[in-house]
Amino acid sequence: THAKYADFIEKMAAETARMGYRNSIEFELTIGDGDRLGQTKEPFRDWTGFTGPDGFEGTRSSCPRDPRFQDYFSKAARLYCRWHPEVAWLDDDVRIENHGRITSGCFCARCVTAFAKAEGKAWTREALVEAMNGDRALAKRWRTHCFAGLAEFAYAWGRAVKEASPRTRLGFQYPWADEGQNLIVEALAQAAGEPIEMR
Repeated sequence: THAKYADFIEKMAAETARMGYRNSIEFELTIGDGDRLGQTKEPFRDWTGFTGPDGFEGTRSSCPRDPRFQDYFSKAARLYCRWHPEVAWLDDDVRIENHGRITSGCFCARCVTAFAKAEGKAWTREALVEAMNGDRALAKRWRTHCFAGLAEFAYAWGRAVKEASPRTRLGFQYPWADEGQNLIVEALAQAAGEPIEMR
């Protein structure tokens, strides 16, 4: 369980701190790297999976806008950061591309509906994907929307870290994509109230 592992990590951090080490923690596999060949187990979560343009919903990756997913990782952040690590790192799987067989996203109903509301047009996933093939401006707005979803998750996670440990700095192990990535960096800095670490 998380409580058991959090206790173990806290104990190890205290021991290594006595040896003179400064300890940080990385939250690995947040959004998730994606489904891989040979994985046949049922999904480990009860929230919406990261969904591709073809409608495939990943079993090992998550929709960043799903409140249940945000709540799960916010609780984990509070639990694992209670020992006040130097830096809490957000993993490089917080990205819109390269999630196994999912080329980009998230195209789940929640994300498409949010985009449709912002655009003032009743999009379906299928219609949106088809329209973007011939409309670069629309595709760019959608891409920004996807980054904004990741930023929403990053902010919730960052606030939870700072609630548990105000002195812990936030860090982002980022996979550079384009200027859309800045939305995540800005969200983390806003959550922290200070510049973040990056690597």
